[in-house]
This record gives sequence, C-alpha cells and structure tokens, in this order.
Amino acid sequence: MSNREYRIPDAMASEVLAEAARLYTEANKGYSLEDIQQAGLEARIPLDFIKLAVRNVEERQSKEQAKRKQLRAYIKNLIYKGIPLGISLLIPIALVSGIPIKISLLIPAALVSSIFIFQTQIDSVISKFLSDFNLDQQRRNMGLQTLTVKVGSLEYFTEQKGLFIAVSDTNHNGVQGIIGTDGYKSLGIVDGKLGDIYKYEGVHNYQIKIIEIGDRYSNGIVTFQIDRQGQQPQNQIQQLQEVVHRLQEEVQQLQEQPKQFQKKLEELQTERDLIKQQLQQKNQQLEQLEQENNCLKLKTQNFYPSSTLDNNNEPEVLLREDFRRAIMGKTMQEVIEAVGRPNSTRDLSFAVFWNYEKKVKDPASGMIGSAEVEFRESVVNKVIFLSY
Repeated sequence: MSNREYRIPDAMASEVLAEAARLYTEANKGYSLEDIQQAGLEARIPLDFIKLAVRNVEERQSKEQAKRKQLRAYIKNLIYKGIPLGISLLIPIALVSGIPIKISLLIPAALVSSIFIFQTQIDSVISKFLSDFNLDQQRRNMGLQTLTVKVGSLEYFTEQKGLFIAVSDTNHNGVQGIIGTDGYKSLGIVDGKLGDIYKYEGVHNYQIKIIEIGDRYSNGIVTFQIDRQGQQPQNQIQQLQEVVHRLQEEVQQLQEQPKQFQKKLEELQTERDLIKQQLQQKNQQLEQLEQENNCLKLKTQNFYPSSTLDNNNEPEVLLREDFRRAIMGKTMQEVIEAVGRPNSTRDLSFAVFWNYEKKVKDPASGMIGSAEVEFRESVVNKVIFLSY
C-alpha cells in the first residue's frame, strides 16, 4: 500500500501531531553558535572570547559527563555483585567532584534481587542517585552565608554589581532598608523583625533572613543569613539581550541630547537675530529722529531768528529804496544774507512778518525808522516803512 493510500484514523491523528511536535521541539532545543555569537556582538563581546568560552564550557561539560559515566559504571558493577539481603556501597566522590570524601548508598535487597530481570530499574536508581547527589553538592557548595551591614551603609554580598543590602535605620519598629541587585528591581525592608525572611529574585534566587539586630545607639549592625537557592530560569542569551536593550536605550538617550541642544541653540540664534533686527530698526528710527530734529533746528533758525542782535554789532542803516530793492521777492535765507536778522518776528496764519528796527532812513527827512517785511509763500511780498 502506497503512502498516498495509507490513512491515519481520526483517533490517532491528534496523538500523532502531538508526538511530532514534541519530537520537533526536542530536535531544535538549544542555540546555534551563530546565535551565541550574534548575542555576544550585541553585547560588544569580541568573537574570539565567544569561541574561547564555548570551547571552555564544552571541555568542562565533557569532563563532567565522563565522570558521571565512570561513576554510573562503577555503581552498576557494585550492584551486580550485591548481597541478596541488601548492600551498602561506599562510593568515592572523587570520581565526581575531586573531593576526598565518601558517601554510603543503601540499596534495598528486593531491588538487588531483581537486578538481572529489570535493567531499567538499575538506570533509574543510578540517575536518581546522581541527581540527588548533584543537588546536595550544589547546596553544599553554596551553603548559608551571612552578611553584616552597618546602619547608613550598603554592603555587597559577593562582588560589585551583585546582591547588595542597605540598612537606613533600626528603631523600635524594626529594620528599615533595601535589598537589590544592579539592573534588577529592588525589594524593600520595612519594619523588619528578628527572624523575618525575604525572598528576592535577581540574577539568583535568594532567601534572606534577619538573624541579628544591633542597637543603633551601640554598634548599629544588622546581620543577615543568605541562602542562594539557584539561578533565575533565564538563559544567558536573554540576559545578554536585556543588557543590550538597556545599553541601546542609554545610547538613544545620549543621541537625543545633541539634538535637543541643537534645537535649543537654533531657538537662541533665532531669538538673537530677532533682537538684532529690532535694535537695527530702533537705531534707524533714532537716526531719522536726529535728522528731523536737525531739520527743525535749521527751520527754527531760518524762520524764527533771534530777536536780539549782538550788542557789539550796530545795524547797518539803508535808504528805504535800497532796503526794498535788496529784499523784494527774496526768500528768508536770502533776506538774512542781504540785510541781516530781524529784531522780532510774527507768524500768522496767512503770512509771516519780520520787523527791522533802526534799519532804514527816510531820504526826505533824514530820520531813521523801522521796516516791516511781509512774507507770503516763503518770499517777500511787501515792505512797510515806519517812522518814529
């Protein structure tokens, strides 16, 4: 029967698809070397160091796997030689960790008696033993440690940028402080009492217990018992991605600052240009006002000359006809140039009058009199002579 003619029953279809999905997932577990290198590049780690790290981890895991395989074979050999009533196995731990100690493993007699029938039970016992042993070794290596913190200070648990505890005060309410890890959310200690336990999740999972509270008036010291329970369920790729993401945000903020400064600079330059333009306009207005003022001064001097004469200069006396001929039809400036400035002036709506005292002489009587000059449309229109 060909593949095309073969049909899977409905009852098997869902189970077949689930099994296929499971097999595909298992086949694609882990990360490729390219994925690791890409994550390293985003975190600015050179490729040479990535390759060296991969090689070191592979060698370490290979050695650990060889030790586990050797220990498994050793336990199997001891079990095959077991006593029907039960055996006590002394297993050298140096095979696993290099530590010169031994542990005792008690195998039930019922299990030993069925060793040669049920091979899978042997593998199960060995796997369970190795798992429990590795977990025990991890706890033995981590252990419970203490951290002493003074009031008003911050202390790191192991290294900088790792777990830290800061204590701000100890009073009748309890301990006040904070637990944190650089790059992770902090956990506050509020009114902490002796024996209080805090669970904190950072790079690792911690269980932190207050085991001693000193009087702040004496030593002001708080002692914490720290149990590091394992690493967060987060792989290195995700951690690197988070670091890269934070760095990218910081870089973006730094890149935005020059743009903001440039925008502010442009606004200030625009404001400066506007002020400069306004100042130029004001200067032009001032210059124009000065010119107008000078023109007004000149007009005042021309149209409204001083009513008094210099005492040192006696007015020149002219005959009436000579005076008339000298100024008729002339402008004010021309009149001043011809016969001098008047003694007084009058500005009426229809004409302007200038008065010259002791300026003209009557040829018939020989008496010296005055003359009134009438301007219309800025020129001399009439001359009237007055006698004393």
